[in-house]
Amino acid sequence: INAEYMGRDTSNTCESVYVKRALLLFDQFNDLSKAIDDLTVCLTINPKHAQALEIRSTCFRQRNQPGDIEKASLDFSNLVNLPDVTAKQKITPHLFLAEYYFNGGEYIRAGHHYMEAWLCGGSIKVHLDKLCLCLGQEFADSVLRQEELLQIQLQSVPTSPSVPVNPSSASKNKKEFDNSNLNSYVYNPRGVMPLTYLIVDNHFKSTKDLEPTAHSELFYKLNDVWDPFRSKLERRKDDENIRAGKRGPRKK
Repeated sequence: INAEYMGRDTSNTCESVYVKRALLLFDQFNDLSKAIDDLTVCLTINPKHAQALEIRSTCFRQRNQPGDIEKASLDFSNLVNLPDVTAKQKITPHLFLAEYYFNGGEYIRAGHHYMEAWLCGGSIKVHLDKLCLCLGQEFADSVLRQEELLQIQLQSVPTSPSVPVNPSSASKNKKEFDNSNLNSYVYNPRGVMPLTYLIVDNHFKSTKDLEPTAHSELFYKLNDVWDPFRSKLERRKDDENIRAGKRGPRKK
């Protein structure tokens, strides 16, 4: 790490002194606490100093005292939002943040950072199970949340007492609403699935076709989220096709 960072220019001599001394403390003397102190001084002078954020996060991770992982995540969060940091430099921070949020059960945030690492040129092959679980959870939750909001809106529409309501007509409208609104949030107007759905579903089906001994704990978590969601979606799609006369009644 010494050779990697020593060669980088810094825009301020004072900041450069603290960063280089921190590198010596870190690399030559393994004094992580004093290295963190120097980097903290540098970041007090310039909170957007990319090298200081990157190295201090590494020091926090290696020291691993109580609270250090949280501090490392904050440094990496600040680092990936700096405009002058290259995409390559952001890969490791995004992967660290993805794992940090995934282990904390924050799948939406984790999925965001897995995708950002991918977009920055990183390989996420070893993280594919985790990425698909994150995307699947987020996609299913967002669609079902929209459905719940639509149901609330439908129930809150005031009815005029002067206008008689045909019970059979109201029941029919409610049934059509229940059978169609979920699909309207999944398919675009041309009936094409969103990319997120296709990524998760293709991974889910290809993994499910493997021998059960190849299924990991992560797959079973994905199965708990995705299988009931896609089954519900397929039933709704079949119902719409039946009403539209595109296919015969669904077999029981």
